[in-house]
Amino acid sequence: MGFHSVQSQYRTQEGIHYDIESNSYMRVTEPDINQNLRDAIRMVINEITSFSGEISQWTLREITARYRNLYRIRDPFVLDYYINRYLSGLRSVYPLYINDGIERIIANGYDRPVIVQAGGRYYETNITLKREDLDSIAIRISQMMGKKISSGSPIAYGTFQNFRALVTFGDDVTPMGSSVYLERRRVAAEPEAMTSMRDPIVSAYLAIALENMRSIMIIGPDSPMKIAIIYHLMGMIRSEKKIAYIGDNGRMEAPRNIVYMMPREKTVFSSEIGRTDLINTALRQRPDFVVVNGLTAQELPSAVQAITTGHPTISAMEIDSIENFSSLFSDPSSGLSRDMTGLFDIVIQLSDNGEYVRKIYEYDRVEGSDVLYNVPFTADKQRKLVFSGYSGIFRRMARVVGEDDFRIMFERKVKEFSGGG
Repeated sequence: MGFHSVQSQYRTQEGIHYDIESNSYMRVTEPDINQNLRDAIRMVINEITSFSGEISQWTLREITARYRNLYRIRDPFVLDYYINRYLSGLRSVYPLYINDGIERIIANGYDRPVIVQAGGRYYETNITLKREDLDSIAIRISQMMGKKISSGSPIAYGTFQNFRALVTFGDDVTPMGSSVYLERRRVAAEPEAMTSMRDPIVSAYLAIALENMRSIMIIGPDSPMKIAIIYHLMGMIRSEKKIAYIGDNGRMEAPRNIVYMMPREKTVFSSEIGRTDLINTALRQRPDFVVVNGLTAQELPSAVQAITTGHPTISAMEIDSIENFSSLFSDPSSGLSRDMTGLFDIVIQLSDNGEYVRKIYEYDRVEGSDVLYNVPFTADKQRKLVFSGYSGIFRRMARVVGEDDFRIMFERKVKEFSGGG
């Protein structure tokens, strides 16, 4: 049927099927549940609901793996699917929610078919919602938007994750009961200037740095280019590595070992959770990399703590120059010192408008009151990053492994990113 799902393993490995049976009808089939699976689901839910506070995704994975083995669940994904379905609170709408080929989800009242839009065409589905299910879903979506919905305040609209939403509650607004309208927000196309970042030499340089657990800072205005760079770098990290992503614009991509943690403003339902809180939570889970999008000067010490405790980071800050970035480490109130600047081995500086990469810096040394950087890459007039021919990181690595071995490794990486590896 041509759907592409961000979490495509849910269809191919967990047994979800989206079958178009006519020009206006889609049948959605979830994985079969036998008694062993039913018991495993019950045990996992009992255990996770006994936790006080929020449970991390890594802890959840450990719990589900334990019961998957105990109940001999052969399919490695189906238990995860039903636990995620339960945690989402979206009930039978969940398989529609996780398939990004479905553009809109519309539930207009109780005991009526849920309607979806896919590929520009609308379909009735075999999914119908009873009163208690639709009411519960409407309340859950309102909570995810940070809103409160009730009989006295029966309408809520806003955004959450990758959706725009409008929900109503009860019979006062729509005669058939509560209603839900979800419209998926599309991720913007990758900026044209990313072709320069994908240059084989640039990519090989960054990939080798990440393989050697170097930390990278991206500075400049918030822009689609900054987000694209973050995901380009994350894509270079080996898939078995554990990554904690902290910030907005998290894409629920799979199959990667990524846990997305979003900061949260204070609402009527919950207290505020800042990036510092999330960094501290992530560190307790021992990730291989911590990614922080939208880091502020006040939160910088937490990112420094992550690096000093053995967790390299990819971070992004809205700051306009390498000089201003370095100056953050000379503020006595922050508890940071000038020599800590070198914990961020590489600094990628965007242009003033955030549309392309102006320079890639390497930390070199502190000399007096100055922080000195090498500049291995600089954008030319066509915005193409040009290698200067010198990298301090490469020189130090060549001394350790030998120049010939390092040259072979680098050439192999360049070939890999050229499509020949």
